[in-house]
Amino acid sequence: MGVLEFLDDIENLIDQGKKIPFTHNVTINMDRMLELLDQIRESFPEELSQAKWILQERKKMLEEGQQEADRLVQQARVQAQAMVSESDILLQAKMKSKEILERRGEEARALKRDAEAYAEAMLAKLEGVLDKALSTVKAGKSQLRSSLQSTGANVPGKPSNA
Repeated sequence: MGVLEFLDDIENLIDQGKKIPFTHNVTINMDRMLELLDQIRESFPEELSQAKWILQERKKMLEEGQQEADRLVQQARVQAQAMVSESDILLQAKMKSKEILERRGEEARALKRDAEAYAEAMLAKLEGVLDKALSTVKAGKSQLRSSLQSTGANVPGKPSNA
């Protein structure tokens, strides 16, 4: 039996005791009362050691819970830092990609300008060659007309004097 049960027995012993008229006193079985008190004294060390054990277990569980909570918080911090690092790496990669695209765009525009300038130069050169060739053709044609007129031959494109 535990201490509380012994205390209940003491209370019952008092309730069942014989009341002394005109007082709040009762007569109880003194041997039974002393026996219950001895049993309470004997029970205390056992119940106290159980209570201490329960308190120690509770403290141990709280410490383990705190350690687990600390571990989870640390793990969350590490994961958050990894996510931030990943985010930083992704941001840097995007910036590098943008920089490369801009540089390639500038290179493409420069290449296009160079190609257009080259084409312009080639067309100008061709125009010069063609102008020279046309001048040569006109000169040859003019010379041919002169030669035909001096011989009296009919010049195509000119009306004859007949």
